[in-house]
Amino acid sequence: EPELSEITEREGVESERKLKTRDYHGIINTLMGRIESLETRRLALIGQSLDNQLKTKQLEALAEDSGETPERKRIVFETIDGRLDAAD
Repeated sequence: EPELSEITEREGVESERKLKTRDYHGIINTLMGRIESLETRRLALIGQSLDNQLKTKQLEALAEDSGETPERKRIVFETIDGRLDAAD
C-alpha cells in the first residue's frame, strides 16, 4: 500500500494527497543479491577450511613418517572495518 508522504492545501481545492510507493521489487532484488554473495562467501570459507584441515593432516602424516613432532603456530587475523576494500 502506498505511503502518504504529505498533504498540501491549495486554493479552491480542499486538499491534495501526494503518495509515494516503495520499490519492493528493487528491495527484493537487492536482498537476493546480498544473500547470494553471502552464500558464495560461505562456500569459499568452507572450502578454505577443508583445504586447511587436509594440509594439517598431510603435515601430521609426514611428521609421523619422519618421527618428528609437527610444530604448531597460532595465526591471528585482524579485521579492519569489516569491508573487503578496507585492506587496500
